Amino acid sequence: MAVDNTIIANPLKLLKYTEVLEYSLKGGLRPDGRTPGEAREAAISSGFIGTANGSGCMKLDRTSAVCGIKVELSKVPLSYTKGNFSCKVQFPAVCSVNSRKGQIQQTDICNSIELLISELIEPGIINLPGTEKPLIKLEDLRILDTNWVWNLDANVLCTSYDGNATDVCIGAFVAALKSLELPAVVVNKDDGKPLIDENGPRTGLALNSHPFSTTFALYDQ
Repeated sequence: MAVDNTIIANPLKLLKYTEVLEYSLKGGLRPDGRTPGEAREAAISSGFIGTANGSGCMKLDRTSAVCGIKVELSKVPLSYTKGNFSCKVQFPAVCSVNSRKGQIQQTDICNSIELLISELIEPGIINLPGTEKPLIKLEDLRILDTNWVWNLDANVLCTSYDGNATDVCIGAFVAALKSLELPAVVVNKDDGKPLIDENGPRTGLALNSHPFSTTFALYDQ
């Protein structure tokens, strides 16, 4: 059930929505036709973007998001022991009628989801309960015996927005991370620079957990 982002900021709109919700629940249904205990249909897929090192997609009824992860090598000081991670979340205007009307606060939504995803990789950013252990070890992104590391760049795109955006964005990201494969690397003995071996075996990252997001609301008459 999608909720207009302007409802919270507009008490009159909230009142109207509450009336609709009460009327629907009296008939044993939500406004979108589901029963109170009926969940949205979910689907997850991965590994379908050929130009990305890892990719994932999650669809939750009429809300969907895709994620692509690219990797690249970066030179760092010898004191560095970890690779780097960055994430960008986008809600294009075509993903929702409300987005085209400017009613979705894209910056706020994107920033909050980016923080949640970053918290999964580097716990302690926002101290979210249950994320004390990182999803992956950034130390695994360092090329052994060199001062080179892998940079992971995740891009999440909400392709259709009808509520539960956090759930599908995180689901798409985790699916992409699970399908991620790092290219084989050969270190040049002369200058110590790693070279990507396109014909070598690719390796995935070990995930310490398989998190998922579930958004819900409490309604009390």
